[in-house]
Amino acid sequence: MNRKSLLVLVIVLVAGVAFLLVRRGGSTAGDSNDEDQPVATLVTVQVGQLRPATLHAYVDGYGTVEPAPASADAPAASARVAPPLAGVVKRVHVAEGQQVRRGARLVDLDDRAAEVTVKYAAESAARQKELYAQHNTSLKALQDAEAQLATARAQLALLHVTAPLAGTVTALNARPGEAVDLTTVLAEITDLSRLVV
Repeated sequence: MNRKSLLVLVIVLVAGVAFLLVRRGGSTAGDSNDEDQPVATLVTVQVGQLRPATLHAYVDGYGTVEPAPASADAPAASARVAPPLAGVVKRVHVAEGQQVRRGARLVDLDDRAAEVTVKYAAESAARQKELYAQHNTSLKALQDAEAQLATARAQLALLHVTAPLAGTVTALNARPGEAVDLTTVLAEITDLSRLVV
């Protein structure tokens, strides 16, 4: 090894030893100072008398308020009402925000054609009844005429859309003169006393 390398090695060793001594001396001095000083513990105690009281707690939270779903004990608390037949809205009996009873009439569809059908079926049934009394027609013809009259009356009743549950009309999408079909939601009814979060 040449002299220059040896000199660099000695300098590095001396610097390393000095660094270790300084470091070791500093931590020992610091440790002894910390151990010498006593640590004071402060404990505060409060004494009071116990009394019964009502606690009022408030909870803030976020959620969605919606009508109660159907269960084994009760039907759903809301309904979207659609017409059972396609037609044209003749009259709207309710307004948004109005409370309705179950079975209350909501919307009437144009029933002129159905009324003509009922009138014709009633006349036909009356004629068959008269002919049957005179023994000029069969019992089957009379029964068929009465069945047609019952069907015509049922179809006429379907043109008067009623509320399936008691509640509040929360949405109304029906206007007189508007054409509707089986997929049109005429109204939404919600029982506001049965909401869940």
